Amino acid sequence: MFAALLLACAHHPSAVTQTEPWKGVGFDHAAGAKCRDLEALDVGWYYDWLPSSPCDHPGFVPMVWSGSFLEGPGARKLPRPGDGYDAVLAFNEPDLRGQANMTVARALELWPRLEALGLRLGSPAPSQNGRAWLTEFLEAAQQRGYRVDFLALHWYGDCRDTTALETFVQSWESWGLPIWLTEWSCREQDAATNLAFVQRAIPMLDAHPLVERVAWFAVRTVAADYAGTPLVDARGKLTPLGEFYRSARRDRASAAASPP
Repeated sequence: MFAALLLACAHHPSAVTQTEPWKGVGFDHAAGAKCRDLEALDVGWYYDWLPSSPCDHPGFVPMVWSGSFLEGPGARKLPRPGDGYDAVLAFNEPDLRGQANMTVARALELWPRLEALGLRLGSPAPSQNGRAWLTEFLEAAQQRGYRVDFLALHWYGDCRDTTALETFVQSWESWGLPIWLTEWSCREQDAATNLAFVQRAIPMLDAHPLVERVAWFAVRTVAADYAGTPLVDARGKLTPLGEFYRSARRDRASAAASPP
């Protein structure tokens, strides 16, 4: 219902759903990730919470991190289709004071400016506990006829098996929109748990046609509670988790089943 209403309004070519690339990363260069890590991990896409990237690796997706990127002293140069991008991410964890920190009303007020960029447009990406925020936003966007081309979601949870993550994904599939899992990993869990989880989670996510892209966080150690998540160690070598993530590929049958 939602997809039919809003995506029908997206008449520009960039609004066509892509099936590849699929596997990516949240590129935390501020915490020490290096551009060479992207090549080592063989990722198809990445983002860095900014509208531009210091790396020339293909597949960069810009982000308008908060309302401050659109106006005021912190305003940034915004991406355009002519810049070579096909999508843009919006408003990082607006439900949290330490992140974009935006009310739903403020996000809706600014949304037409993001639509005007002419790129495939992801929803705001709330924290895992921000379901009420995003639901309110999507319902209001639908009422106003605003365009949302895909859902951007964050998940950190119980990694003993894939049940919690799959339940989370299924809970958003009812909107009928492609899903980009733009942050996910096993915080406060060790490296062995992260590796075992990803080995099971990749094929599970692949089996959900609406899951269009995934981006692991983090590339390197960003804080003590992410000590088990890095794909690259302090020497610049791939961790066992990184080796597996590099080798992970989307099943072609699943990719072909992605929504048109």
